[in-house]
Amino acid sequence: MYEAERKHNIILDTVGDIILYVDKYGKIIDINKRVEIKLGYKKEELLGKSFMDVGIIDVKYIPTLAKMFRQGLISDSGSKIELGLKHKNGNIIAVEANNKFIVQNGDVIGAVTAFRDITERNKALTQIENNIEHFAHLIDHIRNPLAILNTFTQVRISDNELKERMQAQIDRIDEIITQLDEGWMDTEDTRKFLKNYK
Repeated sequence: MYEAERKHNIILDTVGDIILYVDKYGKIIDINKRVEIKLGYKKEELLGKSFMDVGIIDVKYIPTLAKMFRQGLISDSGSKIELGLKHKNGNIIAVEANNKFIVQNGDVIGAVTAFRDITERNKALTQIENNIEHFAHLIDHIRNPLAILNTFTQVRISDNELKERMQAQIDRIDEIITQLDEGWMDTEDTRKFLKNYK
């Protein structure tokens, strides 16, 4: 029995997420050591205390989390939400909470929640949004002078051979811009998908 528990703890402590096990009243039964790295608390500081009262949940998320737990007690379903956990030093860390309720003989007896730090993912999504916006502006800034060049070529150049060569290059640039624009639309769809998926 001791060996199985030791292996269980090794596995739990190796996981990159904070893993929390609470009873149906929200009392912390077990938590892995990742809480020390991510939030600055020793495991022993949290064991046996009410999850809602220990101060690691940013106050504005308590109603959302309480609702998730109440719904789970009724339906036995797991769920996923984003919220902020409070580090011992007061900093807020963005996490995704993936929750699963533990059922025994038809009754919910507790829950296991994995809290994944999504700080880097959120930074990456913000950077993608900024890049897409910048890219859209660049495309517009290229199109405007290209339209002027096209008009200039049609009106001011009388040499037909030169006009055709110029027009061919303008059309080629316009085609490249169109391909970039279509790629931007694909990226915009990808960004929306990522935002909805997270």
